[in-house]
Amino acid sequence: MGRSWHNTVYYTFRVLEWGFLFAATIFGTLLLLDPKEWPMLDRAIVWMQTRQAWVPLATLLTGAAKLGADKIGPRWIHEQLQAIVDSLRDASFTQRARSNSPVHHHRVTVFRWCYCWRLCCWGRKINGKRRWPWTGWLVPIARSGHTTKSTNTVFVAPDDADNAEGIAGQTWSQNQVVHSGPLPLPADASDTQAIAAYAQGGYVSPQWVRNKLEKALPLPRNLYGTPLEVHGKPWGVVVIDSRNENDIDPRLVRDAFRTFSRTLSAIAPRVPR
Repeated sequence: MGRSWHNTVYYTFRVLEWGFLFAATIFGTLLLLDPKEWPMLDRAIVWMQTRQAWVPLATLLTGAAKLGADKIGPRWIHEQLQAIVDSLRDASFTQRARSNSPVHHHRVTVFRWCYCWRLCCWGRKINGKRRWPWTGWLVPIARSGHTTKSTNTVFVAPDDADNAEGIAGQTWSQNQVVHSGPLPLPADASDTQAIAAYAQGGYVSPQWVRNKLEKALPLPRNLYGTPLEVHGKPWGVVVIDSRNENDIDPRLVRDAFRTFSRTLSAIAPRVPR
């Protein structure tokens, strides 16, 4: 959704929210009045008393408009978070690494821990156990760059921490930095040995790796996850990845995250679910 349309839709929902709330308040007030005690409003009071259903309808529409506005969120939050994530990516990789590879080969992704109601989270089998929306998942809310942003990748992060999926899940369950790499690059979906090694190092299943290969999706060869806290409590994780096997310097990433973590912790929770 473009900037102008995003803002138009968001503020339209906000206007509707306050409009319906005002209407519900007026309608409810008229129902409480006695037309005999308010002769100047007797017609409006009688008219409203024959249409009592309008009060719950206006209340319902108020909630619906608020839900729509909250779901979209103001554009500036998305833009500010994007700017922070892009700056974190630039600070996490050396000038040499960024100049020797396309910018989208080095990424920063912010994940929020939450219940996930996407279709892929219903009955998904991970490590022999089916997982459900209320299991607990890490869902991406922002990614660096202006390409490779479309992703349906979510990672399970359940209470049974041993079964947390991916670098994101392991970072969440351990509540500490997790770095894995360099990882082997399977030649294709039939390269069983490399797939098994990648799956072990990336904390995913061999089938997960195979699915990526069959869809011709790139596999990062170096992964670094760090917890993201809000008000001193675990909130999500940030994953830095690179397609190049040696382009993540843990010390550089740690320093970069320390620089941006406070601002990131303030903005990320404001992104609509």
